[in-house]
Amino acid sequence: MNIDFADYDDLVHSVYASALAPSGWTDTIGAVAEVFGANQALIYTFMHGPARGGFCFTHNLPQEQLEAWAEISLAEDPFVQTVLGRNLVVDGAVYEGCELVPREQLIQTLLYREIWVPRDIEHISVSIIFDGDDAHKLPTATASFHANQTRL
Repeated sequence: MNIDFADYDDLVHSVYASALAPSGWTDTIGAVAEVFGANQALIYTFMHGPARGGFCFTHNLPQEQLEAWAEISLAEDPFVQTVLGRNLVVDGAVYEGCELVPREQLIQTLLYREIWVPRDIEHISVSIIFDGDDAHKLPTATASFHANQTRL
């Protein structure tokens, strides 16, 4: 990953601006995806959907993909289950998908078969923004999805 200082500075300013004006998150998460070479990305409260006070801002994720993920549920998302089960929800932590779920295990999941394969997703990178220990901050993460083995 090569990013020059001016681009990095712009991205950091965009993140802070979006924190103050959430309508900017759609553009910001798109800029994050571009920097990391991701085809799709999102920032979301992975334990709380919008109906429960959470949020989800996306880049290049069609509505049907989000609905398919919602149908599968948190209980069947191997990445969410791994970070929860191994107590990896830590502010500032960054994980490559293969660190969390080995490929041999991933390809056996409903998430892989029903969502990743039809959309040509091959890899995920996850970062934990807030771990949820603060009552005023829901557990929040970003996920960057890469196709055809493109990754950091």
